[in-house]
Amino acid sequence: MFTQEVVADIVTIGPPEPTSLIAENQLTDNYAITSWSMVGYEFKNLDIQPGESDQFLLVNAMTEGYEDINVTLVFSSSTSSFSISEKVNFIAGGVTKIKISGCEACGGYQVETSW
Repeated sequence: MFTQEVVADIVTIGPPEPTSLIAENQLTDNYAITSWSMVGYEFKNLDIQPGESDQFLLVNAMTEGYEDINVTLVFSSSTSSFSISEKVNFIAGGVTKIKISGCEACGGYQVETSW
């Protein structure tokens, strides 16, 4: 049987929970997020429509660390597609949100990250 003293000496290694990414599509154009990738992860065949978001658990650890990770999102409509890459800082065991907003006709697209 474990005692409180033994439990107090246990050292936790790594984040208590997987790190997460929320991809939020706030484009005013009719482009869906159809895939996103970064070192060690690739999510394909997505359909995150404007006004929607989706959360992804990054359970395979972050082999490149948590800072300045290049994330590429691919957007597609029925007639064309484009991609946006952004360096993102993550928090171990936390949730990071990437929000894409704007439109091509209104001066381009904006990327915001938050925790």
